[in-house]
Amino acid sequence: MKVITNEKKIAQRKKWASILSPIAMVLLLGGLGLNIASLRTTSSGEVNQTYFYGTLLLLVLGFIFSNISSSLVNHWVKEPRADQTLQKALKGFDSKNYLFNYTTKAAHIFLTPQKVYAITTKGQNGSIEVNGKKWKRPFSVGRLLRYFAEENFGNPTFEAQQNADAVYKMMDAVLPDDAAVPLEPLIVFTNPDVNLTIHSTEIPVLKAAKLKSFIRENSKGPAMDRDVFLKLVETFSGELA
Repeated sequence: MKVITNEKKIAQRKKWASILSPIAMVLLLGGLGLNIASLRTTSSGEVNQTYFYGTLLLLVLGFIFSNISSSLVNHWVKEPRADQTLQKALKGFDSKNYLFNYTTKAAHIFLTPQKVYAITTKGQNGSIEVNGKKWKRPFSVGRLLRYFAEENFGNPTFEAQQNADAVYKMMDAVLPDDAAVPLEPLIVFTNPDVNLTIHSTEIPVLKAAKLKSFIRENSKGPAMDRDVFLKLVETFSGELA
């Protein structure tokens, strides 16, 4: 398997995480300091409004920067990253298969000689249920404590369809009209501690450990035209081409 990863993008996101994290800390500590200072009263016995509004501003900015930096750290700094997990899960495929990471609007694309997979990854753990397009995560104290450090869960089905649409538009723009290349969206959970309950789903949902076997079973059939395949490799390579 050939892996093409946008290392430049990863490095940039890591850099932003290293910049924003201390800024968030300074803002929050500054807000705390001003909050203490705001307890001082004027000669009339009223609370010093200047300190109060300064505290509010610093805490709000600190909260915003903290959320952004936590998201960056969780997605780009903490290892294994999604791209690393996918590369490990797909290890064993030969060099005719390509894994693209962060090279296009769709974060992960796996190209086989027979098919294209638009992979949407989720790193959550714990119990998760899916029924059609509806997702459910039971409340837990641990999840509440990790709220600001955990990536947004959203609606994986909607996100996966958006990613697939982005890949389809790229293919449609470069391939001839008679090139019927199968495209399938996948939702892959990269955290081994996730407990999935799948009642029904329009888009395949699976753990990373099951990804290789799933693709082997679903990529059977005639290989696409070589020129079409090479054009897709060039297109999915994005700015790295």
